[in-house]
Amino acid sequence: MKKLLAIVGIFIIIALGGYGGYMLRNIRPSIRPAVPSVMPTAPPRLNNPTPKSKPTATLTLVPSVRETSPGQKFTVNADLSTAARVYAVDLSIKYDPQAFTLLTVQPGTFFTNAQEFKKTMKQDSGDLLYSSGALSPGTGTRPLAILTFQVKTGNNKGAIMLTKNSLVATANAEPAVLTLSPVITIQIQNALP
Repeated sequence: MKKLLAIVGIFIIIALGGYGGYMLRNIRPSIRPAVPSVMPTAPPRLNNPTPKSKPTATLTLVPSVRETSPGQKFTVNADLSTAARVYAVDLSIKYDPQAFTLLTVQPGTFFTNAQEFKKTMKQDSGDLLYSSGALSPGTGTRPLAILTFQVKTGNNKGAIMLTKNSLVATANAEPAVLTLSPVITIQIQNALP
């Protein structure tokens, strides 16, 4: 008997609720409750976060000499300068293969316990792609890599430059806005043809 009363009670509530909704939708406009014509707007957000600026970095080639002679060796530091926390770098360098032979590429001191991911030296075209990084981020201004070149005969100068393919990855793998140093020129004295 209690179950039957409960079922009948639920039926009455549903029926009245449906009827009440029907009545509110279909009553004459003159009896409807007034609804404001302008809905209030949400208050303005006071603490709008400013857009995050992208991290920046500068790659600079620093030669040990600006003038040398055939057969001599010299080094070029690829220095990285940034306030961002850097985890990985792709260093892309183009050099004059008629004037220089790239002998070695060694990690610099920018990363503690640097890991070399890739080192591709193409002597015939004068291209270098060097990728390195570390689990502990590097920051500040320090050498990322140290390149050792040997001077060939037959030229009176040679150029070395960073390319647009260089990339610096910061926290969350976000690339930094990168500034590259201009081309460096090494004068070669007593170059014999």
